[in-house]
Amino acid sequence: MAEENIVTLYGTWTSPYAKRVELALKVKGIPYEFVLEDLNNKSQLLLNYNPVHKKVPVLVHNGKPIAESHVILEYIDETWKNGPKLLPDDPYNRAQFRFWAGFLQQQVYETMFLVMRMEGEAQEKATEELHEKFEILEEGMKGLFPDGTPFDGENMGLLDILMCITFGPYKAQEEVLGVKIINSEKNPLIFSWVNSLIEVTLQGSWASPYSKGVELALKLKGIPYEFVQENLANKSPSLLKYNPVYNKIPVLVHCGKPISESLVILEYIHETWKNCPRFLPDDPNRRAQLRFWAGFFDQQVR
Repeated sequence: MAEENIVTLYGTWTSPYAKRVELALKVKGIPYEFVLEDLNNKSQLLLNYNPVHKKVPVLVHNGKPIAESHVILEYIDETWKNGPKLLPDDPYNRAQFRFWAGFLQQQVYETMFLVMRMEGEAQEKATEELHEKFEILEEGMKGLFPDGTPFDGENMGLLDILMCITFGPYKAQEEVLGVKIINSEKNPLIFSWVNSLIEVTLQGSWASPYSKGVELALKLKGIPYEFVQENLANKSPSLLKYNPVYNKIPVLVHCGKPISESLVILEYIHETWKNCPRFLPDDPNRRAQLRFWAGFFDQQVR
């Protein structure tokens, strides 16, 4: 990573706002360092970088902090011209994208948050309100995309990123909450849009649980890393070279040397970076027990 182009993202695992920024960085192919924040014990750096809101995410580029996810997303698009554009060039279309991004954030996401938090009658009321917001969004997207295709199947834009992070896991959310979130009959455009986004993320490496496990380990250890997005339908020569046996992700390349298979990578991280937290106990018997159950989970449960 060039010294004059250092990108650091302060966030948490669970923050949807930080996840939006992470996805935008990955879509653009921008190497970055992730700094994991404990929101119960915020670092002095976070407080210095975001003294107004004292929240994540904060993107620090060349030592200069940018706060608030929607501001960061536009900054990324304006600073890195490579890769897919998050906003269109035409000023009117840009204004429309910004309007609907605000609607998604202020109306749809906030209502979805209530659905997830409430129970009983309060949840039913919030779900009805969410469906009403979806009807407004559906009509708005028909006007913004007359051909009926908000997502072209390849290049994610601003609205795609917001929809993907908020509703990508909608099937699991429906199962856990016991409510219908997206109705394919009432909102066919939104239903098709979200499922197209899910399909493309599953083809790539964003959603791989094995890659996410390695990413989480790197974040826990505070190890800066560059993330290289792979299209699993069209694997890169580098991936095939680094993992000629399985031709799969994840592959960790450290000092030019590749390590494959997620469990192998996790132990390598643990043994190479001695700083806390430790993934395995020191006692040999305990280590053996953890390896056994990690293998069971990996081969039988997952």
